[in-house]
Formats: sequence, structure tokens, C-alpha cells
Amino acid sequence: MIRFSIITFALVHAETQTRNTRTNTKAYKQFVYNPQIEGFSTISSAGVRARYLSFTGLVILFVFVLLNFITEHRAPETPINEGETLPVCAHNVLDEFPFTYRQESQFLACTPGECPLAFLIPKPSIGLRNCNLHGKNIGHIEADYVDIVSKAVMGSLLRHDQPKWELDGSSWPPHGLAITMVGKRRRDNLRHLLESIVADGIEGDFLEAGVWKGGLCVLATALFHAYEQTDRCVWIADSFRGIPKATHPVDIEHHSNAYKLDILTRNSVTEVQASFTKFGLQGANIRWLEGWFNETINDRVLGDTRFAAIRLDGDIYEYVKQPLEVLYPRLSKGGYVIIDDYTDWVGSKRAVQDFLLEHNLESTLIWPVYHEKGEKVRGVWWRKN
Repeated sequence: MIRFSIITFALVHAETQTRNTRTNTKAYKQFVYNPQIEGFSTISSAGVRARYLSFTGLVILFVFVLLNFITEHRAPETPINEGETLPVCAHNVLDEFPFTYRQESQFLACTPGECPLAFLIPKPSIGLRNCNLHGKNIGHIEADYVDIVSKAVMGSLLRHDQPKWELDGSSWPPHGLAITMVGKRRRDNLRHLLESIVADGIEGDFLEAGVWKGGLCVLATALFHAYEQTDRCVWIADSFRGIPKATHPVDIEHHSNAYKLDILTRNSVTEVQASFTKFGLQGANIRWLEGWFNETINDRVLGDTRFAAIRLDGDIYEYVKQPLEVLYPRLSKGGYVIIDDYTDWVGSKRAVQDFLLEHNLESTLIWPVYHEKGEKVRGVWWRKN
């Protein structure tokens, strides 16, 4: 069933991308660009249609070749016999803070975009494969499916290059190329932590506050589907019209023009819902919270909902602090908080620090998202204990 989902999703996503870009010459050029092709900018409309048809055929061939490669060349699995129990699925999550970061207050001492020696953080493991997940043996195909979705939300399923924006999210992706702007490091961080709550059986849903085009929520929904987490929901909270005007002194000083960011205002809930439709995930335990966070993330709307992971990408002080106040009490023990903008936006970092101090949580161990030496750090996370 999952293999059929992979084929369907890959074909629909690729065909939709190419169909959309056929009517947008610039976006089409970005999607199929190849350094070996010259004179592309002068191609005729007939030529574009011809290339479109040819490209769709290549996509179909590529997907079936990929599936065959996965089946024939992946790491050999131990045959799962009836009654046999595989090793328990597990993720090694960091449990000791590196001495290089230990401060008097435990707060991660990062300037925007930088955390000295943060590359010492171990690289997160990805994928639950060939193990026993709460009494059910699983092989490779579930994680292989999540692998493909992970690449597709960044528009890299059919590309072999890796532009800098795709690695660390240091710049916005070209139009039509991706439905998330977080980059590979933060994408893999989310996947690692979601697979951790699945393996550890941490109770609750996932909520992202600030979703842009919904790419990470698509990934979370696909991951829960692959590992048969039918009791978990994905909550999607966003105004879908950008950031509100600053009212807090920190935001007025540092982010007074954030509400003018064009890439955030050019969005709609309909456009994000279309992303889920492309992946065949519409209606799959998804909860939509459209509006300013103080209108949608509150006791009245959430009721007694429990969360296993929350990811806050609100950028400014009040758009991080207010969701933390409401969501943290609902976060299960062992659950995760992910702050997307801690090392980029002063307001986001100050909101986290004020929240932890006000609730006597200043000893909380805050981890930077894994990155390699020379890369800028973007995003932090911690585990509730």
C-alpha cells in the first residue's frame, strides 16, 4: 500500500510542478535547469510543451527506476518470520549538554546565525528501519517513503545539486521550487525528533505555528501515516497573510518592518491545502488554525489536546511567547519544543529566554540544530523533562 502511495505521490507531484511551471516560463526554467543545456531562454512555447511532455515521461521512468533500486539494492533485511520480534525501534537523543555551551543560566549563547563550536553536536539519526515499533515489525519501506517526501517538499526529488538555501535555509527558495524554506538541517531535525516521539511512544499531536507553504506539516503528516500513528493529528497554525505589526518593545526596536515581508504575505490557506492534495494527504488527521495566534492558539480552541512536539516559527517576540504560554503546559513529558528563529531573530530568542525565566525553567538545556563546521546555525530545540 505504501509503495503504491510512493508511486502516486511522486507522479502527481512531479506532473503538477511541471504543469504549473509550463505557464510560468521563469519558474519552468528554474525547475528543469541543466548546466549542459544552452540557449534555454530563447525556447519557443512549442518547445516548452515538447520539453514538458518529454520531462513527464522521464519522471515516470525515474520513479520506477528509483523504486526498483530501493527494492534490489537497499541494505539486506533479516527475513521477518511469523512470531519473530525485531530489535525495538529507538533514536539516540542527546541527553548531556556539551561543556562548550554550559552557561550560568544554560541559555544558548548564540548571536544571530552563529553558535561557536555547535558543529560538535552529533548528527541526528534518520529513519526507523528494520525494527519493532510497539509490537509491530517494520522493514525499510516506511522510512523510504518518508525519505522521498522529505526531498519532495524541498523540490529536490529530481535534482542532484544542493544550492546553499537548500542546506541551511539561509535564503528563500526560488519560486515554485519548494514548499518549505527551512533547509535540510532543520528539516532533518524535525524528522529526527518526530521519529523519536514515535519510537518512545510520547503521547500527543504535532503543531507548527508559522508554516509558510506547509512543507514541514506535509512531512509530519506523511511520517505519521507511514508509521501508522493514526491517533496523532497535525495542527497547522498560521495567519496565511504574514506577520502582524510589532507591538512589543523588542519587536518595535528590532523587527518593526517584519509585517512587510512580501514572501510571507503572498500566501493563502487554499494554497497550503493544495500542497497536501498533491501528496494525497488531505483530510488525514489535519487541523487548520487560520488567523493570528492569539485568536487560534488558546484554551477555547485547543481544549484538552496534548502535544508531543511543537515547532514555533513566529519570528517576532509576541508570536513566539504567546504560543509557548499556551502550548507548553499541554506538552507531554519527553516532548519537544523547536524554535525556528532563535539564532536569527532577537525577538524570538528574547521570548524564549523570558518564558523560561518566568516559569523557573532557566536550567533547560537548549540544543542548536545540527550543522557542520563552517555552516550557520539556524534553529534550536529542547526536550521537556
